[in-house]
Amino acid sequence: MAGSPRFSVAQIDPETGEVSSRIPIESQSALDIDFLDHPMAVGEGGVWLLQPPLLLHLDPRHEEVRSAETDIGIGPSTSVLTAFDAVWVLSGDTLYRVNPGTDEPDVFLRLPEPGGITTYSFAIADSIWVGQSDGTLVRLDPRTGARNQADTGLALDRLAATSDAVWLADVVSGELVRVDPATLEQVGRPIEVSGTIDQIFARGEFLWVLDRQAGVVTRLDTSSYTVSRPVRVGDAATDMAVGSDAVWVGDSGGSLYRVDPSTLDVKELPVGVPVLGVGVDEASGSVWAYLGKASGHGG
Repeated sequence: MAGSPRFSVAQIDPETGEVSSRIPIESQSALDIDFLDHPMAVGEGGVWLLQPPLLLHLDPRHEEVRSAETDIGIGPSTSVLTAFDAVWVLSGDTLYRVNPGTDEPDVFLRLPEPGGITTYSFAIADSIWVGQSDGTLVRLDPRTGARNQADTGLALDRLAATSDAVWLADVVSGELVRVDPATLEQVGRPIEVSGTIDQIFARGEFLWVLDRQAGVVTRLDTSSYTVSRPVRVGDAATDMAVGSDAVWVGDSGGSLYRVDPSTLDVKELPVGVPVLGVGVDEASGSVWAYLGKASGHGG
């Protein structure tokens, strides 16, 4: 349709869902690939959007694309996080450390390819954690690159981490297993979750699991090993971000959902276009969304 808006990344008012600022970007078909686990992150002075094989650096202050030249390749299981004065991108078997000032990527870790179909995941707490679906778990010091590695013997499809625990998710069995961050050994019994574990994030004593197909979020209390009722977050959930006071979920149907961490009350914020990714700036508390075209189908 002539004149239809381009894709964009926008700052969203957390109370009304209205767009307070918008950065237009060029769309690419690669954005729809299945292995794009978590497409955007906010922090280190910028908003970061994956358009494999590129990482886009968006400048929120000037509402423009600062750089679209950082090549991080294309690989299974691609995601981006910010921490420790850097932007971290996992692209297949390679973890990149991107300098937020220069946008230069450096290879921080490259895992050997075991052969066959392999997926990868990573999480950040006091250390950086990288997992491989064959059960390999790697702990990395973000400053020195010092590395500890273990073969857990567990299925490792997704990762989440806090300062005192690492959680490994087995998508097939629907189980989460706790691993001691010092010994890299399993602690306690697994926790069972109904549905599909598409995304998992940890904050404090809670784990948050997103089931995209069912459109629900589930909270796991790691102190009591109790699992909450699933809460509905739209018909076509896309991405989740966990902030200090809310869990945010995007929906390709055109809404952003705010989940209260304590009560699990859900507030729908109509945005009017597909919400394909979500990010929260921990420093300011601002919420950002990666927005598609109004039609939801245009190329």
